[in-house]
Amino acid sequence: MSISGGAPVSVILAAGMGRRLGDRAGGRPKGFLEIGGRTLIERSLDSLHAAGVREVFIGTGFRSDLFEQLRHPGLRIRCVRNESFADTGSMQTLLPIASALAGRRMLLLESDLLYHRRGLFHLAACAGENIILASPLTQSGDEVYIETDTAGRLVGLSKDPGELGAVNAELTGLNKVGPDLSAAMVDFAKDRSGRLDYETVFAALAPKIRIDVEIFDFPWGEIDDDSHLQRALNFVLPAIEAEA
Repeated sequence: MSISGGAPVSVILAAGMGRRLGDRAGGRPKGFLEIGGRTLIERSLDSLHAAGVREVFIGTGFRSDLFEQLRHPGLRIRCVRNESFADTGSMQTLLPIASALAGRRMLLLESDLLYHRRGLFHLAACAGENIILASPLTQSGDEVYIETDTAGRLVGLSKDPGELGAVNAELTGLNKVGPDLSAAMVDFAKDRSGRLDYETVFAALAPKIRIDVEIFDFPWGEIDDDSHLQRALNFVLPAIEAEA
């Protein structure tokens, strides 16, 4: 599997504490949840390698030591810790990495995802520079809804569908970010404080920079709480295994 435009670097956002999962995470970050005998982060690393990625940056915070111990025979893994992870959002975790990777394409992933790798392959093969991989609505709870225009370009993102003119799809947490969008995200975030998530920045920049929304139906789920975990175990994992 090759990636359009050459192999980009990948960035995995993994700084959060996963409070909503309580004891389910066993005092570890959500990326270390074991589903079907393997952790979420191990699954993502294998899928990225299969998609042609050879270099991965992980934005860490809570229990960064666990991520620093990760090894993969086909990947160069580097961790960058957000020292203020408890008081900031995912964009502040991404900021120093995106600044250092100026001019490079990246596959941007969240760490708490269970997904079939064909979703990642589809994203990687898309020709566009800036792409949000979206899915049909899952009704899984805590969704980030997406509004697009008639050409499939991003108009808005929100957890409150009432804030959008229409709901066309759902954010999956798998994205492709080109150099133009990456640089604009850095400029937008560098002087801002408080909690700022990368998807909020996507929405803020959408009127100025083309961000395409690619709607693709594949098994996936974010795991933020126990209901998400049960969905992952009872629906997403069986669907992934059925396609193996």
